[in-house]
Amino acid sequence: ETFQVRTPSRSGRGSTIIVIPIVPFVAVRFPPLEESEIRFGRTNTSLRLTWPETYGCDRSEQEVRFRPQGVDNWTQGNCGPGRNDGIGNTAEVLCFLDEDVPYEVQARHRISHWSSPWSKWSAAVTVPRAIARSPTVNLTAGRLRGDGTRNVTLEWERLGPDYGEVNFTLTFDLLHCRGCVTDWVTTVSGRTSFEADLSGAAYNISLQAANKAGGAPVSSVLLPPAQEAGPIVLNVSVSGPRFTARWRAPLDAIAFCFESHALGESPPETPCTDQYLEAGNVYENLGTLQPNQCYHLAVHGVAEDSGRWSTFESVHVFHRNASLEVPVRLEVLSAGSHWARVRWEPPRALSGCPGAAKKYILCCRKDGEPQTETAYYEANASSRELTFRDLDPQAAYLAGVWFSTGEEEEEPTCQPHVLFATLPGCIPYCLFIHLFTVFISCSSFSGRIAMHIHMANIRCRY
Repeated sequence: ETFQVRTPSRSGRGSTIIVIPIVPFVAVRFPPLEESEIRFGRTNTSLRLTWPETYGCDRSEQEVRFRPQGVDNWTQGNCGPGRNDGIGNTAEVLCFLDEDVPYEVQARHRISHWSSPWSKWSAAVTVPRAIARSPTVNLTAGRLRGDGTRNVTLEWERLGPDYGEVNFTLTFDLLHCRGCVTDWVTTVSGRTSFEADLSGAAYNISLQAANKAGGAPVSSVLLPPAQEAGPIVLNVSVSGPRFTARWRAPLDAIAFCFESHALGESPPETPCTDQYLEAGNVYENLGTLQPNQCYHLAVHGVAEDSGRWSTFESVHVFHRNASLEVPVRLEVLSAGSHWARVRWEPPRALSGCPGAAKKYILCCRKDGEPQTETAYYEANASSRELTFRDLDPQAAYLAGVWFSTGEEEEEPTCQPHVLFATLPGCIPYCLFIHLFTVFISCSSFSGRIAMHIHMANIRCRY
């Protein structure tokens, strides 16, 4: 059907007839939304719902109602339209919830016309609590094994039932060889632990918890490089600030990276060498070392058959420059007339460098005497205390301590610099008192007299 509209012409002469077709409006009731069609995301008490609009309507209306789990009454309202994709393909609704608890949600829709009926409510969709943060990861790393890998166990807290089904995504970022490999990513569900065999390199391990409400911020933990030597100790020769490392490939490998990491600093991004390594062949790497710093040198490679990373060889190196060293801190704990007990603390860079200190050399001489009169003592690398003996009574001494890394062929460069004094020695009177005490103690007059003499004897001790 059509109807006609007569309009005057612009010239004022005559009129124009316009024919307009009549399109009848037919009310349409949408079918209810399927539970699987409704997508949602949640942050605390803010809820965003989306679902596809597949009926080609550029204008439609949506309603949502919700209730906390276990509550009978529905709440309708407190919702509004969200972003629209502009072509009518997706509907979005934003709601604000009253509590940070699990909810049940239902939605319905209709054509945007007063005469159009609403669809039936959808099946209830369970919306769990949003995960505010991913659990903290605790790790335990085993020792480096003969195949160049170590067992690493990761553990984290279990989340409560309000969060529903939770998946945990673990990402292993191999810090020293980022140019060689993409991150290893794995997802586990319903567990609070995970075990992996990793190389001896440093890793940044991150965990992200996610449920139907969305993903939580990532929790990360640093796995430091293995402190013990690798399956084979890396052969390193040092000349001045430069070093040469020679190593043998234990297996056929498709790529490797050489790690030279000054401990205490951020792990450098080591370039990857896409070079085929043949088992048994010897390879060489060159580099430089800063003085009085501990370095972890290691070779990590990818096995051709398994595609797994492992550590071929590694070692800790402490490159010293004695002229730039700060003296080792030495403390005199106590002293007698013929002895003194001292304690020392290794430099921080040395204490965190496994195997760097081979031994300690301590030196002691009288204050004012020439260097040639210095007495030297040795202590093993694990020692922290030593007793100087055969000292003269009531004398001033200088003492010092020096650590050896095993590289030095020169004579010890221990420099005495800590001043201390021994106590006075025992005079002959003390010897007489001691003998007289023994005599009196054996006589019948051993009471009060022996006690006074014994006190005098104590004052003579050293």
